[in-house]
Amino acid sequence: MEYTTSVDQEIRHLVNGEDRDMPPPCQVLQECQHLPFPEPTSQRPEWLPSLNGKSPSYLALSRRSYGATPLLNFTCDNFYKCEEELRSEQILARNSFIEIFLSALDQSSIWENFTPEEIEAFEQDCGSFNVKSKVFGLDKSLHEMMDHLDDFFFFGALTRVRYEPPTLLQRSPLLKLETGFNTFKGKVTDLYGYQTNYEGADGLASRIVVYTKRFVTSLEAKQDASNIPFKDIVQTLIHEMLHAYLAMFVCERPQSLRNLLNTVGLTGHGPTFMKLQTLITETVRTWHPSLKDMNRDGCRADTAFDTFDHDEEQRAIKEAASKGLLRGFYRLKKDSGHERVQIIGEKLSGGKYKYSVIYRPAASNYRQQNHRQQIDPDADFVDDENDGGYDDSEEYEEDEDDEMNDL
Repeated sequence: MEYTTSVDQEIRHLVNGEDRDMPPPCQVLQECQHLPFPEPTSQRPEWLPSLNGKSPSYLALSRRSYGATPLLNFTCDNFYKCEEELRSEQILARNSFIEIFLSALDQSSIWENFTPEEIEAFEQDCGSFNVKSKVFGLDKSLHEMMDHLDDFFFFGALTRVRYEPPTLLQRSPLLKLETGFNTFKGKVTDLYGYQTNYEGADGLASRIVVYTKRFVTSLEAKQDASNIPFKDIVQTLIHEMLHAYLAMFVCERPQSLRNLLNTVGLTGHGPTFMKLQTLITETVRTWHPSLKDMNRDGCRADTAFDTFDHDEEQRAIKEAASKGLLRGFYRLKKDSGHERVQIIGEKLSGGKYKYSVIYRPAASNYRQQNHRQQIDPDADFVDDENDGGYDDSEEYEEDEDDEMNDL
């Protein structure tokens, strides 16, 4: 749940960033050789030590080593509609998340009912012990929920200790969280939160910031600030964790980057992100009645598809195309019938679309499910199966005047 003040600024950061040097147009590039996924196992070697009480991650994923679509499919296979196949760690993580969420939801009402004077004193580091203990308790709850979400959806690959083969050297977790209940107390912006990468002691790592207050109308006066509802804070945490997961593990070699529009996207809200976020949101809504309306405001009708994120990505693509910034990128593709995770568009009155995501398990016979009959040929999503395997004839050209596919 991010709000950007300038799409152009977002494009410059993501397309022309220091760590994303796009190759010249038409240059022949070697196909990316992605690593195979490690075999999942619930049996961790007992001799492996822990760090700060945390045991190793369930899977030792390697940073920026996987195609976006294979990572999407592999991740979904391990959590989506597979109750009988869930690992014991996932069941424990889900139950623990629910317990902490419900407790923190009650505590958040206390935070929201503090007087302006009490909150201001806390933000200036001179609040009462009662206020500090309640607020820092919410910060602790968010960190714990992050750990449990990681265990359930992302194999513990972000927050647990890592042991990298072949030496099995102990590495720090890849993700850290800072919130408006602690480090950023009193900070007010027009954002709900953000994710960024940084170079840590062990190499590339990710940082999430989740705010607790934001400006409602403008940045002109602090009195326009408003507390962010706790459920929205948790939704932001999930959203930014997904950004971190893709940022850490999706390949960013030149050939993969050429297909950026069909995978991670210019703003980070490309097809791969939208598919995985939709299935995660849909899953979290089933965990408890208090979670059934998670991110309803961002989704149209009865879906779990966030239209705000979708629209933000589309604006960025159109603006980048109008400025000739997409030379060297492969064109946006529509989902094809062989995709295991597809975005389906249903045309509504007035020309708008309602989107949903369908998932096909690896072992199922997709042709017998008749899902192809549901695919609108005018629907506007993309095929990201090859993660950059399209031919150079489909690159953007500055002098072309073709219409973009609207996602």
